[in-house]
Amino acid sequence: AIDTGTRCGLWYQVSTTSGASTLTKREDLIRWATPTVCAFDIETTKLPLRFPNAEYDQVFMISYMINGKGFLIVNREVVSSDIDDFEYCPKKDFGGAFAIFNE
Repeated sequence: AIDTGTRCGLWYQVSTTSGASTLTKREDLIRWATPTVCAFDIETTKLPLRFPNAEYDQVFMISYMINGKGFLIVNREVVSSDIDDFEYCPKKDFGGAFAIFNE
């Protein structure tokens, strides 16, 4: 995080006090941590030209990718048919097979 100086690939001691977390860099650990990368996207129903409203809009898909492995959770109350597993490759170096959960 830019505002706290926290960087991936380093080791931290995490402590909490009254619900507030504090990260202290562990200088004694010199082996670099292997970061896990997680990206996600949430799709909802919504009115045209509006932002989603939690009071009445529904989540119909959640996609997430962890270290190049993709997953898609589909809300079958909104989506009318099952979706099969697929592969998504926006660029040659970025691709991944997606496992689908039709729930």
